[in-house]
Amino acid sequence: MTPSIAVIITTKNRPIYVAEAIESVVNQTKPASSIIVVDDGSDAPIADQLAPRLAERCTVIRNEKSAGVSAARNQGVKAATTEWLVFLDDDDWIDPDFVQSIDLTITEQSAAKIFWPSRLMVIEATGETKSRKTPAVAPNTETLSTELMASLMETGCSGTTVHKSAFENVGGFDESLIVSEDRDLTFRLLAAGFLALPVQHAVINIRVHEGPRLSSHEKGELQAKSDLKAIEKNLDFLKTHPVLAEKFMGRAAKRMWERNHKREARYVIKLLAGICPYSIRVRQRQLKWLVASAFS
Repeated sequence: MTPSIAVIITTKNRPIYVAEAIESVVNQTKPASSIIVVDDGSDAPIADQLAPRLAERCTVIRNEKSAGVSAARNQGVKAATTEWLVFLDDDDWIDPDFVQSIDLTITEQSAAKIFWPSRLMVIEATGETKSRKTPAVAPNTETLSTELMASLMETGCSGTTVHKSAFENVGGFDESLIVSEDRDLTFRLLAAGFLALPVQHAVINIRVHEGPRLSSHEKGELQAKSDLKAIEKNLDFLKTHPVLAEKFMGRAAKRMWERNHKREARYVIKLLAGICPYSIRVRQRQLKWLVASAFS
């Protein structure tokens, strides 16, 4: 039986980008069952700015006032009537055989409920690209290896495919988080026992540009609080998965430090040192920050 797949695109004030994202879904070798666009408070309705041939292929939900990226994605899920959900940021786009690759992998990897793609990073200003392929896995793989865990932390929400029942089982995106909402969801899915696997031949194109991403926020203090909440919510899980902890918590701590939230950064790196006591990188960063704080 062919799985049903909805592509959920969240957008705000980027009609040109979102049109390209929708176009990439419309032009699939195997069509998605539905395309759901959540216009999260654009100044002018996105639906009025789409070409008719694109608008007629989508269900567009509009928020007159922005609810935030997590809430917008949850709205899209509520509107979906499919088994599977693909999340796509408005400034990214998928290769023509993306849905077909996901479709085939769902059949081959029947134990998994979460899939993530390979990525092609596209620098908008220069057109330069950098490929980040996921590892290949054998059919009917039933465990998430250390190598695969490391690969999982190199991806994000955009392009991720989740079974709707698994998404609903863990309560969807935490709408209080303005960053790390994707990591938080992933950790809760894994903690609930759902298997995640990569799909090497499904490629998402990630646009690298100067403009803000939908999940970003200009206030660093709120970002730091969001990162801390995501860490503390999932700390028990992270303690049992050092590979995930080192990658996620290390990056969150670095982000806090660079944005001058140094107390929070030292707190997170101390937690991480307890989880990964033999990591030279973690210990070096912890010592460096202690010294820098002492002389600041």
